[in-house]
Amino acid sequence: MAEETEYQKFFRKALEKHGVSSPAEFKSDEEKKKFFNYISKTWKGSDELIKDIKDNPAVKKAIDKELGLEEVGKRHEEMMTEANAFLKARAVAMWEGKKKFEFDGKTYPVIKVTEEN
Repeated sequence: MAEETEYQKFFRKALEKHGVSSPAEFKSDEEKKKFFNYISKTWKGSDELIKDIKDNPAVKKAIDKELGLEEVGKRHEEMMTEANAFLKARAVAMWEGKKKFEFDGKTYPVIKVTEEN
């Protein structure tokens, strides 16, 4: 006999919980409907479980930490902040009509970006 799938195991346990071994054993269509509504509301397949886990912020943080992505995210934020500061310094120099500007102790030429560059 083939091994039961996760869903088959869940379904069998749900039948046991409702006191039957087959949906055919329900005495009315209303009981059958309640049973299948129960199945629909409570079954979570592996894809749904994985999604629930990934959507949990605490789990995501733990996974990121384990994979070293927490530091990557922090470094990315730092790089974006630094890039924005650089672009701001360049924009101010351009606005003031300067040919050079200083950033982080270094001097850079003010280069106007055009479609030809």
